[in-house]
Amino acid sequence: MQLHFAEYGPDRPDTLVILHGLLGSERNWHSLAKVLAAHVRVLAPDLRNHGASPHDPDHSIRSMRQDLEEFVEGQRLDRFFLLGHSMGGHVAMDYAFHAAERLRGLIVEDIAPRSYGTGLTRTIRAMMSVDLQRYHEKRHIDEALRDDVPDAVVRHFLLTN
Repeated sequence: MQLHFAEYGPDRPDTLVILHGLLGSERNWHSLAKVLAAHVRVLAPDLRNHGASPHDPDHSIRSMRQDLEEFVEGQRLDRFFLLGHSMGGHVAMDYAFHAAERLRGLIVEDIAPRSYGTGLTRTIRAMMSVDLQRYHEKRHIDEALRDDVPDAVVRHFLLTN
């Protein structure tokens, strides 16, 4: 799967690949990536089913790791640094287990190598219950989610994807 990505600091010799969390996108890393680009080339892909990357019914860590493998090959990365946040951290850890020799370093943020169960089930059900064809503005979708997702900050984050 060909992933959409943003690139910062293309003239730097070292590369850092940054993977976002569930319901995020490469845009989550824009501000930090601009700062890091003074030191390393930064590649921030949208993982499958996120941002501008293609969508697919398979949303497993394994399939996202395979997408990352294709991305790394397509970018012709030999040895690079990998940073993963939350769900992206799971993908990064899985990649490290399969291709440790390609990594110069691994940073895993806000996640541990364990199962997290179904804690987001209610939020995902709320999102899936919204008929996007009925709405033409984000504020109307925000209103439709308000009962099931009472936290305005969480709703705002959900509306970014």
